[in-house]
Amino acid sequence: MKTLNLIFALFFLSASIHAQDVSVYDVKKADNKFVYNDKYVKVFINDNIKIQATADKDSLKSLKVVQKPTASTITIIVVKENYTGGKGVMLKITNPYNKKMKYKVEVKVVGGDKYEDFSIKEIAPGTTTKEIWTGDVESIVLSEFVLEQ
Repeated sequence: MKTLNLIFALFFLSASIHAQDVSVYDVKKADNKFVYNDKYVKVFINDNIKIQATADKDSLKSLKVVQKPTASTITIIVVKENYTGGKGVMLKITNPYNKKMKYKVEVKVVGGDKYEDFSIKEIAPGTTTKEIWTGDVESIVLSEFVLEQ
């Protein structure tokens, strides 16, 4: 009986951990905490956040929002803009590290039912990158932050 209870407990614990990873996709703007499970960053239009991370070999882990940036702070800004050809959303990210930083981007459009995967993006050391999407973007999820030579 104890073995059966242990199996059920492990099953529910594993399901709970998996659900936490997926829940980032369900968070609404009013409830957004920006960083989830130390590895996902969720941003909406007009968000401007600063993220600290711990470099562990080539992975960036323990992501957290900070108020005061340091030399190793990643800045993430999402704004809605009017561009020559229409409206769009710009994602601007700075890479403070002396290595290339890569990350995965997923975007959800207003009225959409799922996030579209935009694969892995790369930023050169010490630079800022801008990505622009036309149309109405609801939110963006960034994950899988890594550093490369």
